Amino acid sequence: MDATEAQGLLGKLLSVLKDPEEKLPEECGICLEVFAEDTAVVLRGCKHIFCHGCLEQVETTTCPLCRKRFKQSDRMSVEDIKVAIKKTKTKTKKNLVKAQIDDAAPKIKVLLAHIENMAADEKGLIFSQFTSSLDLIEDALEEAGHTFTRIDGSVDSEGRLEAMRGLESEDGPRFMLVSLKAGGEGITLTRASICYLMDPWWNAAAQDQAMDRCHRIGQTRPVRVYQLVMEDSIEQRMLSVQEAKTALGNGSVRKLSKEESKKARLTALRDLFQVNIAEQNWHGHFDEDFEHDDGRDLDDFIVGDDVED
Repeated sequence: MDATEAQGLLGKLLSVLKDPEEKLPEECGICLEVFAEDTAVVLRGCKHIFCHGCLEQVETTTCPLCRKRFKQSDRMSVEDIKVAIKKTKTKTKKNLVKAQIDDAAPKIKVLLAHIENMAADEKGLIFSQFTSSLDLIEDALEEAGHTFTRIDGSVDSEGRLEAMRGLESEDGPRFMLVSLKAGGEGITLTRASICYLMDPWWNAAAQDQAMDRCHRIGQTRPVRVYQLVMEDSIEQRMLSVQEAKTALGNGSVRKLSKEESKKARLTALRDLFQVNIAEQNWHGHFDEDFEHDDGRDLDDFIVGDDVED
């Protein structure tokens, strides 16, 4: 039975059980008693309605009104139909989740294949800076039968503690999905020994902080970190920016000025998007200071981490 048929049968039953007060209540065609919700059944084929007990006494498997044949499984009560609708919704959701995974998430396929090789007593952290990505990973883990908990910006302090306790418990969830900014620092998750970074972040230090959730004092297992990067994509260029920012930070012997830090960020953005700004025209022309028509510097539109961190 599909969802459309189930909804139609339920509507038919409810129409005779919940008629407006001005109409006469409908009666069973066999016993002539008014229908009750807990006893009324509808036949799938002809959609005629009778009392369950009355149909039980009918010796033939033909409808008493139209003589159309039916099977015992064709008799549907309100509760039977509601269960059928719930099953179709669950099946539909699973099909949608599977389609999402198959069509839109090569990284998730790699993740699922990789975690199949984890030892039975190992637990893992899965980091992403996008909650929408965590949503898809959550659906994929659920579809694959894996247990998990989650920390993101919508989880309050009590929820975070509960999620952490669950992961640390031996019989608790096997994975924790973590938003990079919401759970990348300030928490200890040493029960996990495998860390997956699903997407690179602008600042490599933020990723280092994420790894350190499990690679820290109290960890008794070897820690393995896997970073998933799409080939021939902007993610590879982001790694280059990370390396440049790290090298700049390691090589600095003095604190950079505000102007120097702006210039460093702008250079990083140009490298990231492979844009030669001097050759671009926007509202006519960029001058040497890259000023827009409204007088603001291009750097005023850039949101990022200060190089002086």
